[in-house]
Amino acid sequence: MQGRANQVICRVAAPTLVAKETPGAKDSGNRIMDACEKGLIQDAVAKLKESDPLAYCWGMAAYAPPASRVKERATLLKYLMSEFDKWQEPHPREKVSQLALFCINACALRDVNGRLIDLGQARTVLGCDKKRWDREWVKIWKRLQRRLDPLPARALGPVSEIVQEYRGRLKAAC
Repeated sequence: MQGRANQVICRVAAPTLVAKETPGAKDSGNRIMDACEKGLIQDAVAKLKESDPLAYCWGMAAYAPPASRVKERATLLKYLMSEFDKWQEPHPREKVSQLALFCINACALRDVNGRLIDLGQARTVLGCDKKRWDREWVKIWKRLQRRLDPLPARALGPVSEIVQEYRGRLKAAC
């Protein structure tokens, strides 16, 4: 991934998080419903592409199937790295880009599935121990996370309208 003036943002592949499907009932009804709901969310988020591209990218990075998330995650990474450039921090850009990519994946899992972010994995991405993390990296982590925190609300605003409409149809059908 390259940024401004063909400057390398990320060269080393960071460890990725893999979401596990939470088992529901014994039949596949819950998985089918989850897929339908995610499809509705993806459709609503896709409409944001023109009006709020960053919210669109977050919504797709969080809800779209893994194979189709690459472009949106790259856009979010580019956004976070441009924010990092404004901070004028002395941290190595390559390491920050790895942390930013982990942050995007972890925040998406947190917001979609309610999973806690394991900062031990973030330390593994950087190759540092807890002391060094607390001393040098936790500040950057929090800043990256704060840049992503408003995006779910922006992306899911239109989704709430779809959900309300969907609920209305379900009530009318019953």
